[in-house]
Amino acid sequence: MEGGSFAAAAFFAVYEGHQETVMWFSAVNELLLFSFGLAATICWLLAERSRWWQLSGVTLFALAILSKESAIVLLPLMLLIHPRVRLSLFPYLLLGCIAMASIAQSRANSFRFSDGSSSVQAPFWLTLPHSLWRLLFPWGLVAVLILWRRKPEWRSYIQSLIWMVLALLFYSFLTYSTAIPSRQTYLASAGLAMLVGLAFVLLRKRNPRLTTALAVLAIVVNMSYVWTKKRGQFLARAAPTESLIYSLASTDKPVNAACFPLIRIVAEDTVRFTLPDAVDRLVWKPEDCPAKR
Repeated sequence: MEGGSFAAAAFFAVYEGHQETVMWFSAVNELLLFSFGLAATICWLLAERSRWWQLSGVTLFALAILSKESAIVLLPLMLLIHPRVRLSLFPYLLLGCIAMASIAQSRANSFRFSDGSSSVQAPFWLTLPHSLWRLLFPWGLVAVLILWRRKPEWRSYIQSLIWMVLALLFYSFLTYSTAIPSRQTYLASAGLAMLVGLAFVLLRKRNPRLTTALAVLAIVVNMSYVWTKKRGQFLARAAPTESLIYSLASTDKPVNAACFPLIRIVAEDTVRFTLPDAVDRLVWKPEDCPAKR
């Protein structure tokens, strides 16, 4: 796995599957969870060298949990990387228990549970394999084919798959879809990158030219998808908000926002962030919008 680290990082950088996490500001907590969480994991692996590594790791893990409650999934991922339980793991377990207690206590006030979008009764047995298949297709499947008969590397191969399953499991309790949104696959994509990186190293030893061709193909396909189809989608989604901001910025009079296609809180929060003094000039009269009559 160590030999494939550069290839894994390179694939992770261009992979389009988790592009919403990078392109949507509302998904920035996934980036913070990933950054703080993996940094905490590295510090934990080095904790026996110095107490400062341990202190730094616990602090970073706390920041990961504050970024998003699903950071507790980092605990089984740590054990996946280093199966032996160390004393240095107990502060992380304590923080994880506090986070789980907080989730349980605030469940009634959490919009994820109160709006019905998530539930422990949701068909996670459908959502999890469906989302795992979408994550693996196509590059993960290519990597599986390359690694299929390489038994010495099966441990790393299985570890990568388990990483993906664990990282997706927390988000699998959806009630509105059997596919986890791509913005929530950022951490799971690291497991996919490990799998691809491992396959890249093994294939390079046998066929360097084919390896180079596949690498170029992966870059072209992933970047083309982001800058063509996905870019167009994001521009279309942003158009109403851009139009609203332009309307408010070009006049000091009230602006009728009744026909804004998104929910009201999106309009008000966006204006409050970009033009704080213009929020009071938004006029909401749904009866004046022909499309809503």
